[in-house]
Amino acid sequence: MCRFAALVVSGPNLVKETLLKLKEAAKADPMGPSGVVNHSDGWGLAVIQGNPRDGKLTLYKAAKPIYDDPSFNMVLESLTQSTGVVYGGVMHVLNADDKNVVSTVTVHPVNAQVNDGELYVVHNGVVDKFKVYEYLKSRYGVKLKVELMNDAYVLAQLLARIYDDVGDLGYALSKLAGLIRNGDWLKSALNAGFLLIKPSGIEVYITLMYSSSVLNNERRRKYYNLFMIKSSLGVVMASSTLIKAYGLGNGTAEEIEPKGSELILCKLSLSSINCEEA
Repeated sequence: MCRFAALVVSGPNLVKETLLKLKEAAKADPMGPSGVVNHSDGWGLAVIQGNPRDGKLTLYKAAKPIYDDPSFNMVLESLTQSTGVVYGGVMHVLNADDKNVVSTVTVHPVNAQVNDGELYVVHNGVVDKFKVYEYLKSRYGVKLKVELMNDAYVLAQLLARIYDDVGDLGYALSKLAGLIRNGDWLKSALNAGFLLIKPSGIEVYITLMYSSSVLNNERRRKYYNLFMIKSSLGVVMASSTLIKAYGLGNGTAEEIEPKGSELILCKLSLSSINCEEA
């Protein structure tokens, strides 16, 4: 169980507010399916200010709680210096399913190189990393020490290879969803945020996809549900705790909830969030 956000906004205000709410949610999350939980296994973000050619990428990952990290204020200060520019990115706090594989490599955002840039991925949910890896190895010849990796890292490597094949991130995510359904890879949810940085610009996507065990359990489903916030400053999509428990969006957020095994795929831009089923 994790909490995360993705955003495309103008100026630093919503970036700062979202990150501070994420820190609160990490320390005390009252919406956990079994009661109050914390997200103490690490945190990270990948946020770009301006365009990829002359902008600034802030990439930070730590295998310690965001609320106990002495570097948090420095990261926040550095991240929110620029005004009059567009910020795009993803941020995440980790409550690891397998704490034995927590490291600065596997703390989110995990990343993978693609032919025309860099892909950063944050994930809340569990997929079967061994099934994903078997496909990755057999289809693309990629070899990993999978026992040292988490599911998000392995999934990101597969998505990168699919993206290189098709050249379109939205289409690649749709193809990935089909593989997950057909291979029975999904253990709980594919609730994830994606930041693709290319020389020509950035793309930010969110996915929602639930297993039957989540769909049939109202408390778990409500915990996994994401919310979207649209304002004059841009758009944010974030985990339920940031909105329901800590007030991100000031009551204006709209809940998104899959009704079946479909993938809901949302593309974020400064002025809109466009969601479709895949």
